[in-house]
Amino acid sequence: KLYWQLLYAVKNYKKMGEVGGEMVKMDTSFADTTYYDRTIEAFQVDSQYAKAAETASRATQKYPRRSDYWVQRGQNELKGGQVQQAITSLKRALDIDPSTPGARRLIITSLIDAGEYDSAMVAMRGALKAGENADWVGQTAQIVGGKIFKFVNDSSNKQKTIAGYQRVLPWVAWADSVSSDRNTKNGSKFLMGVSHFFIGQFMLTDAITAKNCDGAKAANDNLVNAQLELPAGGASNGAVLQQLIPAAQQLGASSEQAVKVFCAPPKKPEAAAKKP
Repeated sequence: KLYWQLLYAVKNYKKMGEVGGEMVKMDTSFADTTYYDRTIEAFQVDSQYAKAAETASRATQKYPRRSDYWVQRGQNELKGGQVQQAITSLKRALDIDPSTPGARRLIITSLIDAGEYDSAMVAMRGALKAGENADWVGQTAQIVGGKIFKFVNDSSNKQKTIAGYQRVLPWVAWADSVSSDRNTKNGSKFLMGVSHFFIGQFMLTDAITAKNCDGAKAANDNLVNAQLELPAGGASNGAVLQQLIPAAQQLGASSEQAVKVFCAPPKKPEAAAKKP
């Protein structure tokens, strides 16, 4: 044990891990919180995340009510690419102590990195109710909305559709509603505006082709929203605004005209002339 302590003191972590393993095999009573804390730390510093996770796993078996060990287990599982296992470990930490620092954020970011956006939204709403910082939640929601927008707007795929842009809206609208941070609100409004612009553009084309009243109304609603939201994009999106705002105004006028034409009540047939 003294040798193990000295190795820790001089930061010889690789040898320390080996000696520590032999030490607890000879006497399991040495596997106390100090052993687990120092061994997990040593493996982390040495970037041996799989071994750190394995050690934290043993710590959770011996001390199952220690939420911090479940968090460390989850953190190292994440670094080792074990996303689902990490989420399970972090949720266990929250079951033990709902106020466990950082656990909710790690779960949310893990779900986002795994592309599990629906589950991430559920986790974010739960985090907000549990007292998580609203600005962080809003900023994170905007990041997801931006990821979806970037994917949809990529000309190399076939996602540039009404349904594609509609996937962006719940994230950025929610980000705008929960956050008080001006940058987050402005960025969210801008993404809402661009999404509404493309939705309105596609809807207007479809409505004109089908001569559809409801489609023309829906297109007009989206284009009105676009004109209200786009200016919030600010100077960082100036070049895009110079193109989209006039285009939204022009298409808005066209959609208004389409509504007048396609939604006009049918003319009543003239009464047949009476015979003398």
